[in-house]
Amino acid sequence: MDVAEFASIVDQLANETRLRIIATLAREQAANGDAAAMGFADLRRAVGVEDSGNFSYHLNRLSDRFVVRTNEGYVLTSAGTHVASILISEVCSDTAGDPQATSFDCAVYGDPVRVQTGPRRVAFECKNGHGLREVWMPAAVLLRASDDALQQVTNQMYNDLEVAATGTCARCHRAVSWSTDSVPAAQGGVLAVADCTACGMVYSSPLSVWAVVDWDVRARIQLAGIDLRELPPCELLNLVATGPERVSVATNRSPDEVFYEISFEPDAGGFTVRIDGQGTVHEIRDGEGTLQTTVEKSRERADERPLETESS
Repeated sequence: MDVAEFASIVDQLANETRLRIIATLAREQAANGDAAAMGFADLRRAVGVEDSGNFSYHLNRLSDRFVVRTNEGYVLTSAGTHVASILISEVCSDTAGDPQATSFDCAVYGDPVRVQTGPRRVAFECKNGHGLREVWMPAAVLLRASDDALQQVTNQMYNDLEVAATGTCARCHRAVSWSTDSVPAAQGGVLAVADCTACGMVYSSPLSVWAVVDWDVRARIQLAGIDLRELPPCELLNLVATGPERVSVATNRSPDEVFYEISFEPDAGGFTVRIDGQGTVHEIRDGEGTLQTTVEKSRERADERPLETESS
């Protein structure tokens, strides 16, 4: 979007009465669903403006883009609902809180994972400063217990990575570019990094995390009795027995042409995953060598190349 155009949109919202209109319609929508439309007089009283002319001016400033008038009354547009979600979630809050303990330990250092609200974010990290892959969550997430909040962040992380694995930014839906980065084994060994080419969002996670984003891998772990929805990334590395081990011979290839193997050993039945540097799983082998070739769900390759393995 053109910056000047966006500035005019921000100007539309830069008024307390207009934001109260959006918040009021959002509450009405939450309470009454399809019957959420409000008439002019009811909306004005709910917002708390006595002057009808002044209220009409502010309502008209929101019309079409954020608020529309139907036969039943005024309702929010999709854009208006997005603005309301920002208001309600406290994503812009500067409130900082004291650290709260969770029931989980950091896989790198073994210290308890703590959660803390800070300016415009909720952070999960151990006392050594080792945090999760950055998942920005509003302060409202801590209205629930700290373990519940950590589960919310975990779910958001998996959702973001699942979208990013398709080559698309989960925030602005533009294309991402890929690279890999080596880190200490305790931190996952190899990171696959997807950088958004438009908004600058970075999706950087160990290959083991990208692997469990794949539904076939996730299903095998689920069948072993482990619910990934309840297992935060800080403990995910404990599932990995070995790897990632690079099995591509060639160097100076693009990330989607470089392959790694990771062996997972959940409580019941181990298996090995072959994954590329863009977080796409290609094969799954169980302990007896049975091969499951996964379907290319995340992207199509015009030129399929055979996998290269280390020769003795």
